[in-house]
Amino acid sequence: MPLRAAFALHLVQVVIPAGVDTGMNLRLAGRGESGQAGPGSLYIFISVAEHPIFERDGADIHLKVRLTLREALLGSTVTIPTLDGQVSVKTPAGMQSGDRRVITGRGVALTDGCRKGHQYVHFEVMMPRNLSERQRELIEHFAEDEVRMSEEERTHRRQE
Repeated sequence: MPLRAAFALHLVQVVIPAGVDTGMNLRLAGRGESGQAGPGSLYIFISVAEHPIFERDGADIHLKVRLTLREALLGSTVTIPTLDGQVSVKTPAGMQSGDRRVITGRGVALTDGCRKGHQYVHFEVMMPRNLSERQRELIEHFAEDEVRMSEEERTHRRQE
């Protein structure tokens, strides 16, 4: 004789605490199916969807931001998104691809509710693919004063 089980479907409202992450579980005691010993526990397995622009690493978030060549060379102020809204970040002259800045307290709230992670802003310098004749002339003029680098300097191992 086949074993049959009857399940009653109940809607349960759950407050998801700040800071939960994929792989965490929430246990709601007494909210599960009833058994001989009374109601059991309801377990909720958390799976957090990816964000279109932020990458999460625990309580910290990472964001890639592109800079124009002018912004990287001369410095600028760029407006970037955070989880709490837009903020302005000053970039010093001479920014390089791979440089980063940390905005403290702009990450994900921790489960203790008292602290937040940080937001790491990773900069990428966008090099122009096509130059106008004037841009080419200006770069050639710039190159006249540029410091020449040796082959040793050109092929150094990156220091982190």
